[in-house]
Amino acid sequence: MTQETTGRQALPIAARLARLARSDAAPDDFFKEFFRILYIGMAAEGGSLWLYDSKNRQLVPKAAHLGEDGPLSSLSEESITRIVYRTIERQQPVLYYPEEGEDVRELQEVCLIAVPVDLDEQMQAVVLFARRKRENAAYARDDVHTLQSLCVYLVVY
Repeated sequence: MTQETTGRQALPIAARLARLARSDAAPDDFFKEFFRILYIGMAAEGGSLWLYDSKNRQLVPKAAHLGEDGPLSSLSEESITRIVYRTIERQQPVLYYPEEGEDVRELQEVCLIAVPVDLDEQMQAVVLFARRKRENAAYARDDVHTLQSLCVYLVVY
């Protein structure tokens, strides 16, 4: 999806995710395909899907595409996990902006969107997508809402 995201554009993606959520795909296969559909649909240039087990306090990447020269390829794993943990702590979808005191040099050219999803009482997922910052390429609030709505299919599965 581009910045002109509309409900009509999200419908084919939602239909594909609904079919996938009703399928008998194994969990690892489901997460990879779910991520692939959203990655293409959100016109991402990099991204990842994480699962967080709050009982065991364990964060596990389930799918990722960083791209050799994508906007996330230059970020350290520590930076990415810090963003994921921050999203979990805040419990709300965000357009990522660096916090005061944070080393932002590696994030200056990146626009990030992160959405947390409660899967059950113990498990959460975080879907994170990135684009390079350039004119008419940054994610907007509409993209946050669209991604949040589409992530409901993680719960349906």
